[in-house]
Amino acid sequence: MSHPLLLIEFELLLLALVLVRIHPGLVERVRRWFANGPALPWYAITGIALAAHLLAWPVLRPAMPGLPEEFSNLLAADTLAQGRLSNPPHPLRAHFEAPFVSQSPNYGSTLPPGDGLVFALGQLTGNPIAGAWIATALFCGALRWALAAWMPASSATAAALLAVLRSGIFSPWANTFQGGALAALAGCLLWGAAGRLREHARPSDTAVMVAGLVMLMLTRPYEAIWLGAAAISVVALSKRLTIGILAPVTFCFPAGLTLAFFKGWLPPVEAHAGALEKLGTFWMLLVGPALTIPLFVFAFASSRGRFAYGLPGLGAALVFAGVMISPGPGSPAAWAPLTAGLFVVLMDGCRLLLEQRPRLAVACLLASAAVVPARAAVWLGWLEIEPYPPGKAVPWHAAELNPLRRRAGVIRELRKLGGNHVVLVRYNQGHPSWEEYVYNGANIDAGDIIWARELPDPLANVSLVQAYAGRRIWLWRVDESDVIEPHPLGGFQPEPPRR
Repeated sequence: MSHPLLLIEFELLLLALVLVRIHPGLVERVRRWFANGPALPWYAITGIALAAHLLAWPVLRPAMPGLPEEFSNLLAADTLAQGRLSNPPHPLRAHFEAPFVSQSPNYGSTLPPGDGLVFALGQLTGNPIAGAWIATALFCGALRWALAAWMPASSATAAALLAVLRSGIFSPWANTFQGGALAALAGCLLWGAAGRLREHARPSDTAVMVAGLVMLMLTRPYEAIWLGAAAISVVALSKRLTIGILAPVTFCFPAGLTLAFFKGWLPPVEAHAGALEKLGTFWMLLVGPALTIPLFVFAFASSRGRFAYGLPGLGAALVFAGVMISPGPGSPAAWAPLTAGLFVVLMDGCRLLLEQRPRLAVACLLASAAVVPARAAVWLGWLEIEPYPPGKAVPWHAAELNPLRRRAGVIRELRKLGGNHVVLVRYNQGHPSWEEYVYNGANIDAGDIIWARELPDPLANVSLVQAYAGRRIWLWRVDESDVIEPHPLGGFQPEPPRR
């Protein structure tokens, strides 16, 4: 999988190796900071992550949906922000069919509602993406809290700050509408509570574990099977097991999975994705070249029984295996639940590497943190990403190249004209199913621009035009042109806007 960030991180790793060779004192300072550095509380990490978002906001490109899952999450957010769980079906529903959108018996998103809740929170503050920023900041703080149950506080702080740099600011969880931050937060709550319940059977930790399970089932029900089973096993095998601690957790786990099954939140069996593409997404999103070395060190040490924090690593491995064999596409949100366990593994690998090869360990940590400017350049639009072949679904790390972004340009031009509009979208035969342009808000008829699918039946199209007689009707041949034109059924229209 080609991407400029990979090449940049490789180069940074080589530069870091040269740097630690030239300045040997740097190695000792990093080792001391890693072992006995400052231990910031979880709320301080959350504040740092949120402040970083606010500082980066003026220069970040406005978040625009470019994938079907993003439009579906925004529909869920709009519905929930208006105080409804779903919307009444539209009488002309055949014109508004789209992936991950249900038109009958009710109109709404078919995705689990967790990410919709996050963006609904942002919508209530004025911008849906603000919900992702809040959730990502809470994830970074929760990671610090979770890791403190498995390792020294200084190491947990170092890992959380690394997460702020790599995943908390410039990542698809924070800057797109794909979701994932809430699932990552849920995984942190789950593992943090499981680690504490091994030592002390406290009702408060049980409540946190149940909350983590519920949040995970509301975002990633399939991954909840694997992570929930691993976390429950950790608690069940601990010496301080009590019925009062385990019963609420074991009740919520099957109940949530049953609800997910009947609501249709589990992925369809036929939607398989390539294993190499999934592996590439996981590696680019969470590991990268610099942290691959500590990951292999942990794997080698595990084979010899030298690991210190193996149980979260086992949970991460179960989620990894579950996503790899799952029928879903392995999007960034799918990998989010294993983040807490993965960071435990990576920090244990760094600890082992610091003992044996301190220069290499410090170089890996420095390169992993130094890649942040390159990530920022991608999200700010300063670093170009190579195009992808026509007809191939654009992956998460190149979403800005998605042809669905043309839709935003059409919206801008129509709003310059003012008034209310209907855009009838015409697809040619063989149009890719993932490239869908017909998406609307929770109240379709209240939008200033209504997107509708042109149907093969001319009478159905006439009925749609008559239903919106007070609007300007446009035709967009998306497979042929970026220009919309007046629809023949809509009467005389002014010159169409051009991008």
